[in-house]
Amino acid sequence: VDINQYFANNGFSESDVVKLGIDICSALEACKGINVIHNDIKLSNIFYDGYNFKLGDFGSSTYGSDNNLVYFGTPNYLSPEVCFKYQTSESSDIYSLGLVMYNLLAGHLPFVENGISEDMAFTKRMNGENIPYVNGVSNELMNVVLKACSYRPENRFTSASEMKNLLMSIGTVNNQRTSMVVSNSKLDDTVSVFDNQLIANQMKMNYEINLKKDRAKKRRIFNNLLRNGIVIAIFLVFIISGSVIYLFNRECDLGFINKNGRCVAGYY
Repeated sequence: VDINQYFANNGFSESDVVKLGIDICSALEACKGINVIHNDIKLSNIFYDGYNFKLGDFGSSTYGSDNNLVYFGTPNYLSPEVCFKYQTSESSDIYSLGLVMYNLLAGHLPFVENGISEDMAFTKRMNGENIPYVNGVSNELMNVVLKACSYRPENRFTSASEMKNLLMSIGTVNNQRTSMVVSNSKLDDTVSVFDNQLIANQMKMNYEINLKKDRAKKRRIFNNLLRNGIVIAIFLVFIISGSVIYLFNRECDLGFINKNGRCVAGYY
């Protein structure tokens, strides 16, 4: 059964999320054994047979070495390197699995809260913003999920086996079951990663974010120049004032002042 349907009917616990992570890591181990990369790990492509979670729908998978070009994926679960370079690897599958687990634990994908749209949340992920911690979740489990969702592939697990072993070593987790809200977002659909509308939206959002960053950078430079200018101006006023005070208060040595009002012997 589709886990969207299963969890919607039965709810889930942190233990279920750990079990799901272990089972899908096992599936990725099997994929690695035959040199296959799935490329489309998401909630609706994971199934439950009453005992184990299964990875299905290999319609977007690729065969061969790392750095395969991938042509299809699901925006809500795409890794940055797939989005920008169209290249996939075991690491990109690990990233997508991390997002699946995050979605279950948080009740939503990263950043999709407080009025932020899924389009903007997608852009935040693609621009490398740190994925927020989910409060109330076991620290051990949350650390695994966030490591899997690292922006840079080199900061993720080196393999599904490494992730699986760490999940299996987790101690106490919350076994209380909670309800799940099933998403029917357009960003949950499998699309071409060359999708023109997706690329256009991403470029527009990147432009707006970079424009804001550029304006903020210019403001910081202006404020630094203004602050430094004020410091220099105060310093010059201090020097000039001190010089004037000194000139008007110095005394003539021995009082030898000529007819022009100049001190002959020198000032002291």
